[in-house]
Amino acid sequence: MTLSRWVGVWLMLLVGGTAIEVTSVSRAVRLAESLGDANAGALWADLPATLTTIYIGLTAAYLPFLLLGVPGRLNQSRARRTATTDHDGIVRGVWNLAVSDDRGGPLFDVPRFSAISTVLAATSEGIQLASGVFNLIAKAQFSWDSVDDITVVHLAKRPRVIAGPGIAIRLREFDEPLVFSVVVGSFPWFAIGSLRFTEETASSLRARSDAARDR
Repeated sequence: MTLSRWVGVWLMLLVGGTAIEVTSVSRAVRLAESLGDANAGALWADLPATLTTIYIGLTAAYLPFLLLGVPGRLNQSRARRTATTDHDGIVRGVWNLAVSDDRGGPLFDVPRFSAISTVLAATSEGIQLASGVFNLIAKAQFSWDSVDDITVVHLAKRPRVIAGPGIAIRLREFDEPLVFSVVVGSFPWFAIGSLRFTEETASSLRARSDAARDR
């Protein structure tokens, strides 16, 4: 979903909230007038304050969704700056690392990654996973020599896992593969990428791996 669509949804929520509240007040005024209340019109005086509360509440509830992917986006920029000497470097935001946390997985015993700020950087040396809200901290890295296979898989929903396409990298030292989903490269920055985007990323990783092996 693009930024303009997210803003459009936010505006629709505001318009909808306004319509509901105006309708509610209008009905209350008509009811009061039918009962002979001389101060029925005063009910409209509270409308601006009520609408302001509604606008603030809706915006406060909606804003976290808009900002959810910002730490990951900033970390992608940081990762690219540190890999400027490698023109074939690949940087992606990644989610769904929980699958690799299990015993036998490559992230077992590795400090927990931040779900909204983790990035993968693939360079000529190998693959590195890093995360951190304020600073990008490398937590796991694997050389291309340890990579046996890179495939596209479908991840089923489970605790801390969002269903959708993912990438599985089989590593020689581990019983279970490194599994993750790539995050879209455009706003909203936290949505799981499409199958096509995931396949393109996997293909780029395989090309990077093959190039490293041919050196």
